[in-house]
Amino acid sequence: MNILIVSPVGTHPYTYGHRARVLQLSRMITGLGHQVTLACWPRADSPDYPMMKEYWGEQLIWLDPTLASRTLVGSARRFVHRAVHKSWRYFRSDHAIDDWYDPRLDAIIGNISALQTYDCVIAEYVFMSRALLAFDGKVRKLLDTHDAFSLRTRRFRSGGISEYTWFPLSCRQERKGLKRADAVIAIQSEEADYFRGLGSPPVFEVGHIVEILEYAGEPPDHVISFVGSNNRLNVEGCQWFADRVFPLLASALPSVRWDVVGLIGSAMSHLPSGAKAVGTVESLTEVYRRSSVIINPVQNGSGLAIKTIEALGACRPVVCSQVGARGLDNAIGNGLVVANSPEEMAGEILRLLRDPGLRRSLALRANTFASEWNTRQTNALRAALEDPIAT
Repeated sequence: MNILIVSPVGTHPYTYGHRARVLQLSRMITGLGHQVTLACWPRADSPDYPMMKEYWGEQLIWLDPTLASRTLVGSARRFVHRAVHKSWRYFRSDHAIDDWYDPRLDAIIGNISALQTYDCVIAEYVFMSRALLAFDGKVRKLLDTHDAFSLRTRRFRSGGISEYTWFPLSCRQERKGLKRADAVIAIQSEEADYFRGLGSPPVFEVGHIVEILEYAGEPPDHVISFVGSNNRLNVEGCQWFADRVFPLLASALPSVRWDVVGLIGSAMSHLPSGAKAVGTVESLTEVYRRSSVIINPVQNGSGLAIKTIEALGACRPVVCSQVGARGLDNAIGNGLVVANSPEEMAGEILRLLRDPGLRRSLALRANTFASEWNTRQTNALRAALEDPIAT
């Protein structure tokens, strides 16, 4: 099959969970024997174009709405689009489904569909679902959701953290986006059930596939690591860990060291003695190899905990909050340890740091879990691409 992915985020550098999702999904599709082209409009991202061009070559289409031909009719349509959506935002706190979509993309994507025959098109995120309308009924149209935005909106508002909703949607608006697809891809089971409850088209659960690293033994030092971007949820989770958990660790085990890897390090207001902001790295393999334990202490979030499943694939035990284990219930005990209070989290990390044999056992179980996980996700993706009926 010839498959087009339309995405508002890039794939390189590999420093954010949403980029990892798009890149790994494309690799999964290629691994199934299909050809993939990426049409990227970096609406919600700032990717590195030269890096992406080097990776994708001729299979990259860079979408730039500013280059769309200007006509009187087109200008009028854009004016109406902006007026309608500004009015919506004035009277309501939620977004309309197309608020983040540039209507000039319709003509650009329409030209792409006219010039090249695709068997399937995948839109990344529900707010890009309008791109699917450029393709006729002969093309299979899939929506890779990443997140259940109306569920996220409701939960965060009820928890008093409405500033994290990012793209706040009502159930009605999310349903409108879902129904533009022939089938919907959910990243984890709870969200798959939620979409079905909204009256979605057939839903397939396809989680994030991960790179599997071979077990390379236990590192000699007591190093724990967090890997993440500088989004606010990551920062607040790590600040909570820095203030309330790491002091307990350092008091009980003075040799412990904490590496804060990724863009998050520069966003932290302060790091305790014994912690180090590593910054972005070209490859996470060495980060995992030198870490005895990976942590994910985030206190709020939605979707799938991508950083958690990636660490399990790297043969490292993970200690995380309940939120850090979202979508990964079956991994608990298979490399994943859940701890919520500061004392509980510090205790579980200390138990692992002091027992190399236990770390090895969990690392090997993590390896098995991640391998089986990849098989399930690949089979689910194959069904989503080829089978019009969800199972």
